[in-house]
Amino acid sequence: MPSLLELIQKEPEFHVSTAKEYDATLRDGEVPPTIACSHEGRRPGKYDESRHFPAYSTDSQQRIIEILPRPWDILGSVALDEMAKLMPESQRIKDFYAAVDEDVESPKRYCYSGTACAIQLLKELRSEHRLNLRKIVIDERYLSVCAMESHANGLIPYCNENPKLCIEVKVDVWHVLLQKTWYDGRLFAYSVIVGVARWLSEASSLLAQGMPQGQYTLLLGGAEPELLEPLWNAIKRAAAIYEGTQNIEEVHLDLFSRFPTDFHVLVRQSFDGGLPLRFDAPLGEPWDPTQVMHELEHLIPDAIDWHNMIDLSALERHAHILDAIRKEYYTVS
Repeated sequence: MPSLLELIQKEPEFHVSTAKEYDATLRDGEVPPTIACSHEGRRPGKYDESRHFPAYSTDSQQRIIEILPRPWDILGSVALDEMAKLMPESQRIKDFYAAVDEDVESPKRYCYSGTACAIQLLKELRSEHRLNLRKIVIDERYLSVCAMESHANGLIPYCNENPKLCIEVKVDVWHVLLQKTWYDGRLFAYSVIVGVARWLSEASSLLAQGMPQGQYTLLLGGAEPELLEPLWNAIKRAAAIYEGTQNIEEVHLDLFSRFPTDFHVLVRQSFDGGLPLRFDAPLGEPWDPTQVMHELEHLIPDAIDWHNMIDLSALERHAHILDAIRKEYYTVS
């Protein structure tokens, strides 16, 4: 994903939006009749109300970069007000959120992650108090905002500050992963496995980002971990398919375009202790990609279907669990 600096440099839409001096009162005053647009697909001088943005100076662009919160930040009202001054308003965006609010399937609440709350607490403690801490257990029982799988990066400075501190993050996959893809009595295998892959990838990157060895552990489980064994079997099967299709480029790209490029390696490392991660269920034996690919020969490449290749029916039989969890997040008519 391109960084904001790259967007500023390369994207014509952003360049047009930031070409003039920023004026926060543009949103309150009369809308200017024209705005200069000369990039492809838009006639010069034609003002499009749905795409109107206040313009920004170079200084304002730098302020945007500096004020961008990290995914785990919990912002106070002052910081939010400062951000609001730099954010354009669009009637199209307002209409979108109005429609979302009226949708009976709209989430009725959004949560900060437990990790984000722990980081906020650590930030507010005095250094001498943080140095007295020995163990923190974070219970991630709710689906949270803003790429919650990445939030452990915010714990790195505190683990470096206190080498005696150990942190364990327990993720309830029923709430955090499965309920997101539970719809009409069915789990969508692709989305489930992608979700797990993101947690594996983030856990793998922590050491490279500076997390001290042995001070952080991620536990993927749930209130009824014995029921999750089919999920771990599905992850192993997906890793086998990933490994087995690497030489079938068109199939591999179609199946795994949103996966980490080392997905199968990450899964193997999670089995042999190479990641700061544990599964709260029996893992069984590692996979044999040759055997799995032999089973799928009749599906590849003509009938690629994640639902055919990854069987989650054993989890779908526990519909009462997923229905109950979904009702916690969604307004049901």
